[in-house]
Formats: sequence, C-alpha cells, structure tokens
Amino acid sequence: MHLFLAPSEGADPQAIQTFLLGQFGVVDASVWVRNGQLLASVTVAEESRCGEADLLVACRKALGPENTPQMILMQRALRRAA
Repeated sequence: MHLFLAPSEGADPQAIQTFLLGQFGVVDASVWVRNGQLLASVTVAEESRCGEADLLVACRKALGPENTPQMILMQRALRRAA
C-alpha cells in the first residue's frame, strides 16, 4: 500500500533518514528526492510489525507533512544462516 501525502518542498532528507533510523524495528533507511517527490527505502527487522503506513503516520506527526515521504519502499531483513 502506498499513501501519497503533501508535496516535499523544503524537505530535509538527512533529518528524515535519521528519524526513520530511530524507529523501532528499522535497521536501515535512505531518503532522497526524485522529480520533486520525497521517497524513502526502509529495511525492517524480520520480526518487526512496522509497516509503511505506520512510518508515514510517524513522520507526519513528528516531522510535519513537508518532511513526510510520498512513498516508502519497505523490505524485511532476513536472518542469515550460521
């Protein structure tokens, strides 16, 4: 599911990345602007219940609509076999 939110004029990708990395279950994050859209890629721990909608709501509440990605591409980290 992808939720499209407010435009990203004046967005701070580094601050958004730092915020996303501080969310429970997030193990990696990157944020960038492409064609005027603020986008993010997030890797969550295998056992995490965190989803795209959860992260979008958290960004919107903590950082405001101008620092909320229009889309977050989610992937789950898998444990490596020993």
